[in-house]
Amino acid sequence: MALYVRVPERSSLPLRIDFTDDTGAPVTPVSANWSLTDGTGTVINTRHDVAITPLASTVYILLSNADLQLSENAEQFRFVTVKATYNSATYGNNVPLKVGYTFLVTPLFNVP
Repeated sequence: MALYVRVPERSSLPLRIDFTDDTGAPVTPVSANWSLTDGTGTVINTRHDVAITPLASTVYILLSNADLQLSENAEQFRFVTVKATYNSATYGNNVPLKVGYTFLVTPLFNVP
């Protein structure tokens, strides 16, 4: 899912994650984690397989500071990938679920 937002570097971006089952109903996952990468797949700020706790049908991930830092004065896409498993009445236990978010980090010129 693309957020179509531009986020100033070193700012903050709260992401709302709504977990739903195969019928579209809210579900609390059995397990969930997230990762943050750039356009080449490089992990940003060691944000790889970060556990989501506590688990709920709706959770928030707050990206800020070094999560949104740029190494060059150029816009850069960032990707958050959320991986979870949930139990389904239809398909059994530990059904995989994956959600992706894309956004653009923009540089702030002449700001230390």
